[in-house]
Amino acid sequence: MEKRIKILNYLTVIVIVLFAIVQGKWLYSRYKYTVQTCADTLYSRVFESVDEYNRVRQSAVNNEIAVEYTTRRFVRGDTEMFLFDIYTADMRRCPAIDSLSADLFSRIYETQHPDWLDREVQVIVVKQDRKESEVLDAIERSCLNRRFPFSAEKLDTVMRSNDIRLDTIFTETADSIVWESSRTEWGSLFHPVLSITYPYDILGKKLVRMDCQIALPLIIRGMSDILFFSFALSVLLVVCLVAQIATIRKQRKIENLRSDFIQTMIHELKRPIATLKMCVSYMGNERLMKDIAGRQMVVADSHTALDSLSALFSKLRDLTFSKSTEIPLHLSAFSLHDLLDACIHKLNVPGDKHVRILVLPHEDMIVTADRMHMINIIDNLLENAVKYSRERVEIEIDYRKCDNDHVRISVKDNGLGIPKSEQGHVFEKFYRGRIGVEKDIAGMGLGLAYVRMLVEAHRGNIRMESELNHGSTFIIELPQ
Repeated sequence: MEKRIKILNYLTVIVIVLFAIVQGKWLYSRYKYTVQTCADTLYSRVFESVDEYNRVRQSAVNNEIAVEYTTRRFVRGDTEMFLFDIYTADMRRCPAIDSLSADLFSRIYETQHPDWLDREVQVIVVKQDRKESEVLDAIERSCLNRRFPFSAEKLDTVMRSNDIRLDTIFTETADSIVWESSRTEWGSLFHPVLSITYPYDILGKKLVRMDCQIALPLIIRGMSDILFFSFALSVLLVVCLVAQIATIRKQRKIENLRSDFIQTMIHELKRPIATLKMCVSYMGNERLMKDIAGRQMVVADSHTALDSLSALFSKLRDLTFSKSTEIPLHLSAFSLHDLLDACIHKLNVPGDKHVRILVLPHEDMIVTADRMHMINIIDNLLENAVKYSRERVEIEIDYRKCDNDHVRISVKDNGLGIPKSEQGHVFEKFYRGRIGVEKDIAGMGLGLAYVRMLVEAHRGNIRMESELNHGSTFIIELPQ
């Protein structure tokens, strides 16, 4: 049984660890996916801002520079060649003309070669898989950059107005023509960065590079539902597994308590049964029975053994009640001094201990209570005083009447005492103090719990005063 429980505990721990690993990997993959999704969204927003900036540049009126171009297209095999004549006019020095067109600039340039008009020939050779619209877009970007030069600072301003914070933005010139925008993700796991390259002047090989950090709160918001579900599921599973382990451990503890309880009951029953067997053997001898004094002693021992058996069975019955008020009482008036003498007389003293019990009052007192329960109360307190003491045991029993029609009984010993940290638990069922466990003192932790139940059944109360290594005093007050 113990081996199976240990194996089950180990398997449960392994399941928790494996679940944590699988859950961690799944969350990591979800995190990477969410980062990619956030990067896609950020990429789209950045280009929306770039398009907005280009529209601002296109709609702006610039009366100083005019740019027009003509296009010629040639096909050679699997390649295409585009020839562009780009005319750039300085309108501040240009004489008055009727209109702005590439044809007009071409005629003026061919006939006059004025210093306010410049022509640049651009030749673009591309594969046939390159669309003509892409080539035209390239020349449009080049012309736009001639009229309104690209400004990284102004683009950054547009980005900020759209709530996009760029870490860095700068322009550079590439070694060759870059036709398309590109993106890369880099940085650490919790600080991912998106880098974007945008060719704002394709023919001029001009690029702008932008680095933007993907905000962690944005990623967490994107994973909020997944994180909540994963956390709730993980907590539920771990709680269930831990509860399973706790239940198994509790069941094992209960099984151990049951075994200890049976062993203790067997040990307790052996003494009165052995006494009764001896008495029966004595009574079976006719010669010994002729001794009147011996016969009276045997009869008295038999009564004592039967009282012990009755007390044990009563204890077993009373411990099954969940509330002290359920314990039946048979009240009667009896001599407290005689009851204490009977309890002291039948106290089992180990051979390695010397016990001295002193009853302080000499006068007797008549009390009204359940006599059998009172015997069980005193027996338990005396047995505990002997068990939790050193070789020389000194016990003082005191009793007196109080002003509130109560009788107070105290049992004081010079034993090992109880630490203050444990004093609030000594009356709990199955609680055993550290000293009893360390010194391997037999017991189940039921004695004081049983005493409290019997005292409360009499509508009384019990309290304790103790100091470590200086003994304990248990004080009982019962109404009369």
